[in-house]
Amino acid sequence: MGLIAPTEGFVELLRERADATGALLVLDEVISGFRVARGGAQERLGVRADLTIMGKVIGGGLPAAALGGRAELMRMLAPAGEVYQAGTLSGNPLAVAAGLATLELLDEAAYARLSASTERLAAGLREAAGDYPVQVVAVPGLLTVFFSEQTPIDFADAQDCDLEAYAAWCRELLSRGVYPPPSQFEAWFPSLAHSAEQIDRTVEAAAAAFAAVRALGARA
Repeated sequence: MGLIAPTEGFVELLRERADATGALLVLDEVISGFRVARGGAQERLGVRADLTIMGKVIGGGLPAAALGGRAELMRMLAPAGEVYQAGTLSGNPLAVAAGLATLELLDEAAYARLSASTERLAAGLREAAGDYPVQVVAVPGLLTVFFSEQTPIDFADAQDCDLEAYAAWCRELLSRGVYPPPSQFEAWFPSLAHSAEQIDRTVEAAAAAFAAVRALGARA
């Protein structure tokens, strides 16, 4: 559904309720893990999961995923424990090597650069939109442009966005050499590979695309 921040206190409440009932708190950080912070969304929220699902960036560009958690839980999984688990790429040495090489580069300075690049793109897109009704939501390494009067807080809000306008804007960006996510329900992934010049080019194309969509709406 794109980048939608949890309601303040929601994840903290999940941790509290899990502790109270003896349930496990499992957080999906396939997209956010090692992207928004070295400790993922959990670091930013100050909430620790019992089990964490990882993917995407952990493979350093190659297909990989991982599951991590407290030692007593991990010891329950095969081959140490009785809970069967397996995957086609489990322990794939090439993906693991690429992931380790990537993680070695993700130091404090790298996250500072990623945060600055993401904010440069987000601020540029907001300026490019002008008074067009869009909301740009961003955290380091993730960004979504919602065609909506208000910032979405859940999937229903995301569904209520102007999906046709987003699609038209996407096509206008493509025609200008910028490849955005093709769906309103996906996130952009600013990265350390994106230069300031590339971000500025994206913003310039976005401004022209917003103008084109506005003109299309005026003619409709």
